[in-house]
Amino acid sequence: MKYELVSVIVPVYNVSEYLDEFLNTLCSQTYKNLEIILSEDCSTDNSLEICNDWANKDSRIKVIQSTKNGGVSNARNLALDKFSGKYVYFADPDDVLHPDLIEILVNHIVDHNADIALCHESAFKDGISLPSFTTTSDDAFTIENHAQYIEHFADAFTGPIGWTWNKLYPASLIKGLYFEPNTAYQDILFNALCSVRIKRAVWTNKRLYGYRIRSESITGAGTKDVATEAANVYIKIFEIFKSTDESFSFRYLLFALAKIARLRVQCKLNSWHKSEKHIKDLYNHYYDNYKKLFKYSSEPNKITIFCSRFLARHCFPIFYLVVKREFKHKYN
Repeated sequence: MKYELVSVIVPVYNVSEYLDEFLNTLCSQTYKNLEIILSEDCSTDNSLEICNDWANKDSRIKVIQSTKNGGVSNARNLALDKFSGKYVYFADPDDVLHPDLIEILVNHIVDHNADIALCHESAFKDGISLPSFTTTSDDAFTIENHAQYIEHFADAFTGPIGWTWNKLYPASLIKGLYFEPNTAYQDILFNALCSVRIKRAVWTNKRLYGYRIRSESITGAGTKDVATEAANVYIKIFEIFKSTDESFSFRYLLFALAKIARLRVQCKLNSWHKSEKHIKDLYNHYYDNYKKLFKYSSEPNKITIFCSRFLARHCFPIFYLVVKREFKHKYN
């Protein structure tokens, strides 16, 4: 097997507490032919100093720095203009990696002629627990075609399809693609754009990425109002699939309407009035869009479509009744 260069892109901002542990797991990968790009985003702690210290110890590490703090998307995009590898892997500097992660994903892409390789994660709480990596020798995997792969964007939990750090991307797959700035959901948008190009995907059953749960992270801050951003992302994903996968986009829009209705419930119960109005308008606009899709759809099962149309029209009041008590319990 030829060991092609893998570029590892790491956005760095104020993670001095975790950086040594992370870099130790990255530099100890069993797959050695790595180009490690630490994209430093003007940290106010000593993250840059730690990055430079590691670069002096390991010639595979390159440190690049933003001219001003621009967020994780800008940091990654800066590196996307500078990498040299045949494959690209994204990692977050407050997490940890199984030592075989990159080698296993490279082998799966090569062995199965896949457009992308994915693994699973082991979540652990900061300062409380450690990740429970897969230790079994079981090499079970799943291969999916394009239609099967994109269906995951309508999963009840979209984490595995939306994350970037559980995937190895051929450079040819992501050519010309960048992360959208100024959003908390840049990863799933990036992966939606990639998915349009994916014909064959391979998932390993192994848990190889240690995801650290931090209270100050976006996903850990349960009462922060990101509802407008979330609603906008559902619609952006719909627009991505609308021109490439008509059948799936029709079903995805129903899924998105239900999710947006749920977000509106969250806004009402938290008195996020500005977001609530935006989400209401967005829902109404795309419900009208759904009716047009229904009218001109080439889907053969009109009874199923009629039922879906009914649910789309009424899913806000249904979700409001079902979810109201759940959110009151969570936020009061």
